[in-house]
Amino acid sequence: MKHITSIILLLGSVLFTSAQNIPSGDFESWTNRTTVSLDSFITGGPVTRTTDAHSGSYAVRMENKRVEGDRDITSIVTNGIPANNGISGGQAYDEAPMSMRFFAKFDLATGDHADVAAIFKLNGTPIAIATVEVEGSSADTFVRFSVPINWQVSAIPDSLIILISSKDLDTDSVNGDGYLIIDDIHFVNISTRKKPLANGDFEYWVETHREVPTGWYTVDDVFEEASIPGVPQLVEKTSDAHAGSSALSLSNTGSGRDVIPGVALTGNNENNFEKPAFAVNKNWKFIEGWYKYDSDNGDSAFVMGGLFALGVPLAIVRWGSATSVSDWTYFSAELQYITNIVTADSATVAVSACNPDAPRGGGSNMVIDDLKFTDNPVGISDLESPTMAVYPTPFQSELHIALPSGVDANTYSIIDIQGRVVASGMLNSANKMTINEDLSSGTYILRVRGDAYIFEQKIIKE
Repeated sequence: MKHITSIILLLGSVLFTSAQNIPSGDFESWTNRTTVSLDSFITGGPVTRTTDAHSGSYAVRMENKRVEGDRDITSIVTNGIPANNGISGGQAYDEAPMSMRFFAKFDLATGDHADVAAIFKLNGTPIAIATVEVEGSSADTFVRFSVPINWQVSAIPDSLIILISSKDLDTDSVNGDGYLIIDDIHFVNISTRKKPLANGDFEYWVETHREVPTGWYTVDDVFEEASIPGVPQLVEKTSDAHAGSSALSLSNTGSGRDVIPGVALTGNNENNFEKPAFAVNKNWKFIEGWYKYDSDNGDSAFVMGGLFALGVPLAIVRWGSATSVSDWTYFSAELQYITNIVTADSATVAVSACNPDAPRGGGSNMVIDDLKFTDNPVGISDLESPTMAVYPTPFQSELHIALPSGVDANTYSIIDIQGRVVASGMLNSANKMTINEDLSSGTYILRVRGDAYIFEQKIIKE
């Protein structure tokens, strides 16, 4: 989640609109999403199942996409576990074949080539390798590849790693769009097939069905599309809602350096946080919503949004709070504009159970509801009469609250001008209370919430 890219439009007649719902920002609309992932392999990038197969019903299709001014999109398929120092894992394998064979159909840009490799290991050390570079175009027909396996020692391996990349593994980019279809990887001695590669014919695919908020993309989609096993669902629908019947629940998992954050962002897998995901029609001032949070190891609930204007950065908003809150709590944060001369026509929003750039605790959980852009930072639409009295204002060390007779309130929060909750707690009386808070001098919003009413009032600390 880096900086934001953004967009421009003339200001229309919507200037009098006070709020705009983010798509499914109330999390009442959910979609059943089916993810098809390759069994026995980990994948990355645009890897899909195709019926354009050399044999059987399916093959695997991998694509390159050239992206001007940005990182190119490429594909990888492996039965190992990629890491900074190489690839570990693979499947158990205890034979020593002479050659690797497979069938491929491809159309790669001039100057690009794909890599196919088989690495045989013994006790974690490579003892044999077979590599193929695929380049050019096969004119829509499958080509048979057969390459010798280079054995460095005379021994029987205990594991086998397959690595297929749609680009040259030594580069970070491609020259143009292209595709590679691979089918039926196998190993032979003379003409005799040796022990088969698990799912080397790419016939076995796993279909996963989940409910996702309409118009959102989640970390679960990433892991399912990559066929990474053992990761629990981190983004889910919950009936514990601030309003309506459902809200969004995000959880972290893992521990130490292996914490995986629960993240959801507007858009789809062709979108990322640097690109617009939905239309807007004015330069909004704030983003607001309601949340509950259970922080683990200092994590912060995290919301980030941006407005776009024809590829030029326009505005960004970031909000976070490390305070655990078990009751529904209001938040708002102000959009920071790089320029306010032009008008946004699109936006994106991301929410997470922690700062995704620095996850700390595997047990953090955030429930969020009623997200929207607004020009009113304190949700005036939620206010109801009767009113409360707050005095003195300005105040120095103590702030007194008087509520109408018969009105019970139980929690308060103090919000700064950036929309951050700087203090919160429980009230200890129904009609007259004193709040002592060590606040810096400035202007704040005091919010008092009960079962039936929400009161808000501007306060000034001397």
